[in-house]
Amino acid sequence: MASKLDRLQKKGFKVNEAALSKIARGDQEPGGEYSEININDIEENPDNALYRELDTEEDIALLADDIRRAGLLHNLVVFPKTRVGGKYVLLSGERRYRALNYLQARGDAKWNTVKNCRVVTTPLSDNEKKVMLLSANLQVRGGFANEMIRRKAVAELVSCLQAEPYNLTAAEAKKAIKEATPINGRQIDKDLSIEKNLNEGLKDLLDRGFVLRSEAESFLRMTPEEQRIAAQ
Repeated sequence: MASKLDRLQKKGFKVNEAALSKIARGDQEPGGEYSEININDIEENPDNALYRELDTEEDIALLADDIRRAGLLHNLVVFPKTRVGGKYVLLSGERRYRALNYLQARGDAKWNTVKNCRVVTTPLSDNEKKVMLLSANLQVRGGFANEMIRRKAVAELVSCLQAEPYNLTAAEAKKAIKEATPINGRQIDKDLSIEKNLNEGLKDLLDRGFVLRSEAESFLRMTPEEQRIAAQ
């Protein structure tokens, strides 16, 4: 069956309907290899700052306890920071990485080396790396319970998919996200509308919890001037 996402080009290979989830697991091209890497040679990805807000210390401690009992069930996905030097940056698996650091900091030397890291070796643009990170988070984290983070992540991924090398239309980008994540099309449209059309002051109030999501959606029916007055 022809892929509905076959316009998603990534340096010579096509992303199929399940590509975003496969990339998140590290078992889909681009080319890579598995390697043992010292945990101190892996760095957090600055593009992951938005999602990091979701994770509490309790969440990390619980995940660390699971890893200690059952092992690391899903690989970290990283890319080389530079051509030389042996440093790597995370593409997928930051919560697992932080849990491993938690164990190491508490004297469990077993986790000083992370086994079977998926190292992406295909040269990727910054935008391609960001798409991999965004899609992995939206897939693995179940679409986010946090309204603000989901909304901003969806808007950023739609924007990235319209840029090189993907060059999708806005409609195609939304369709790609719908097919690859738990987020339905109506939710995607509403998230994008708030990000694009809601007054910045009202959006700030929404993000800080002073305005309900339902109220924010009602403000969208106002003119920009009416929104400005409402924000004041």
